Amino acid sequence: MTNKRHMVAVRAPGSVPAALISESIFEHVAQALNKHPILLKELNLYQADQKDFGGHVLVNCTVRELWRRLKDTAEVDARIRQVDAFNQENMWKKRGITMTTCKYGISYFGSGHGATVTIFARDGSVQISQGGVEMGQGLYTKVAQGVAHILGVPLEKIKVRPNQGTISPNNLVSGGSIASESSMQAAIRAAEILKERMRPIREKFPEADWKELCQKSAAGKLDLTARFL
Repeated sequence: MTNKRHMVAVRAPGSVPAALISESIFEHVAQALNKHPILLKELNLYQADQKDFGGHVLVNCTVRELWRRLKDTAEVDARIRQVDAFNQENMWKKRGITMTTCKYGISYFGSGHGATVTIFARDGSVQISQGGVEMGQGLYTKVAQGVAHILGVPLEKIKVRPNQGTISPNNLVSGGSIASESSMQAAIRAAEILKERMRPIREKFPEADWKELCQKSAAGKLDLTARFL
């Protein structure tokens, strides 16, 4: 931690330094009480219907259940014992382990981001054009996974194209952690439109694989492009 301000543009300005300060406080208190930081954090987790410092009632707060599942899945207690044993056996080399949570307020600015999903009948590939900007937050991955899940096709079949205003116009800003979810939801809804549109073909040819289904849909003059905003 440093007293110097950010020298370059960063994602989540303010949030990361605040998280570092909070973590430092927990580490300091845990050391003073001779408790593991994980236990101290666990005792201070939000509860359902509790008010946060901003006065918001946490109606659907499941952080305690999420914490428990993660702790069990990652076998944290066993790992803590392994870390303690390693540190006792090594004077100069030390290890550590911790868990932490993150709560981030998501703003909604109105109508979000649109998406256009197109299926190419010849090989069954799927192309997505959406209104969000990929800047390292994994937007393309989320969008592709959502469409692949709805259509029931391998992820390799999905191609997310760069944002083009002529195809997906009138989108909101990509910021505040809303673009990924908004774009993914639009792509999912567009995929659902296509799935429903292709349902009669699927019922008529239940044994057809995805490629055959696409080809039969195109042969039946089915529109294999759908858009949702």
